[in-house]
Amino acid sequence: MFYTRKETLDILEVTPTALYDFIKKGLLTKYKQPKGKGGAAFFKKDQVDSLVATRNEIKAVE
Repeated sequence: MFYTRKETLDILEVTPTALYDFIKKGLLTKYKQPKGKGGAAFFKKDQVDSLVATRNEIKAVE
């Protein structure tokens, strides 16, 4: 299953720039629909959920 770009931004509570950094660092993989279908970006739910869990673990330690 996948989240849309907007859902991913909302779930991670990050800016588009931070999302791009996650992609560049290999923390997230961006998938795109073919251009004829809008070319929208999607992200695997398990990757996004894993980042949320990691962030929550870090916050719990602080």
